[in-house]
Amino acid sequence: MMNSASGDAVDPGSERELELALLSSIYPTSKFQRVPGEFTGVGLVSPEITDGLVVQFGGKSQAGDGASTAEEITRLDSLQVNHLPEFVLNFQLPEDYPVECPPEYTLACKWLPPKQLQKICSKLDAMWSESRDAILYNWVQFLRCDALDLLDLDTDEAAQKPLLVVNVQQGSGSNNAAAAAKSNGQALSAQTASSLHQLRRSLREHDLAERANTFATGFHDCEVCFMTHSGSQSMQFLPCHHTYCNECMTSYFDVQISDGAVTSLTCPSADCESQALPTQVKALIPAEQYDKYERLLLQRGLESMEEIVLCPSRFCQKPVIRDSASSNMATCAVCRLSFCVLCKRTWHGVNPCAIGTKERARLVKLYNEGDSEVRAALEAKHGTRIKRYVEEAVSESWLHANSQSCPSCGCHIQKTAGCNKMACSRCRCTFCWLCSKQLNKGDPYAHFSDRQAPCFNRLFDGMLGLEDDADAFEDELDELERLQILELV
Repeated sequence: MMNSASGDAVDPGSERELELALLSSIYPTSKFQRVPGEFTGVGLVSPEITDGLVVQFGGKSQAGDGASTAEEITRLDSLQVNHLPEFVLNFQLPEDYPVECPPEYTLACKWLPPKQLQKICSKLDAMWSESRDAILYNWVQFLRCDALDLLDLDTDEAAQKPLLVVNVQQGSGSNNAAAAAKSNGQALSAQTASSLHQLRRSLREHDLAERANTFATGFHDCEVCFMTHSGSQSMQFLPCHHTYCNECMTSYFDVQISDGAVTSLTCPSADCESQALPTQVKALIPAEQYDKYERLLLQRGLESMEEIVLCPSRFCQKPVIRDSASSNMATCAVCRLSFCVLCKRTWHGVNPCAIGTKERARLVKLYNEGDSEVRAALEAKHGTRIKRYVEEAVSESWLHANSQSCPSCGCHIQKTAGCNKMACSRCRCTFCWLCSKQLNKGDPYAHFSDRQAPCFNRLFDGMLGLEDDADAFEDELDELERLQILELV
């Protein structure tokens, strides 16, 4: 910071004092600070961005920024921002200011190279030369509203927004002050970052902080309850910017976490996939619920990692690293249990995993209904057994629909023709096809003549094309009985 000239007393009625008092009344102390008793101070001026700005790190240089060819090789993902860090304007008002001498000042900015800052300083010098009057307020307004326009920024074709190309010189940092440019006696220093990565992180953090501050000081309509709430009582999803009140989101998070859907804390808006940040979740739910959220989130993350499995012991449940990608065995470092990563049972060597009937049916359904990726994952996990399970499921389904089990030996029997009295070819047991009841070998047809039985008079049920023959046979029996009666007479 530069000191005022020796013997330069503060005159309460001087033009310098009036100008500094005016600026102190307009801007908060966080943006404008004056050294007490002196005509020196510092102003932090944030450039206004109307509709967003795209910052490209590395690549094609802006005109006159002095970027080398080596710098153009380094490229990072571009960043769209609504706020940029402030210009830092350090000033001192000489005794013969403003008529005879301009302010002595330094202008610093972390996101512009020295030659771009020199261009802005030349404009500030020209503004004083044209007016030769109190100029600090006009400088602040220029830096806020017109400085970016002076740089003649290109337009980003994809976003259709102004494009600022930033290149950090090799070896920049403290050396920039030593290599400061000069403009009419005013020193110009650039506070550039030492790397593109550092600068990008700094700009992103500043933009997020300013957006959060703007959001917190405003009022917003909740898209769930449609009530208006202050920013401190609202939360916003990023990058979609949909806004909801804290009360609605607390209930929403509580239900999702209670159901174990910790990866589904997305924006409630239709077709929106913006995920709630852990810090947002922590700010709205109780500590116990957040502990559950973190635990389940960690578990889901571990389950998605192929090389990590959870110990199947219910008293342990610690994450375990597989012995190798080609082995299905893992050993827990805590409880020393060696287990199979496929069936989660004690290690069974080369013997196949014992899979229960319900689990097998679930795997078959998952395989039949899944796409090619799901099937490939199941085949990689269970080998050729999964296809055998599918084939066996098809066979069992066909047997269930087209055969009956012998009530004596359980052998599957298919009926291709004949009446409903069946005989097992294995154990010679006779049974009813309709109700699977085992029949009396001495008189198997008595079952179909019993009026109390559910199969009464249904010996020929289900025989295609034979219903008419059965009726004709009964008619013939009736005719034969009539003739026998006539002969007796």
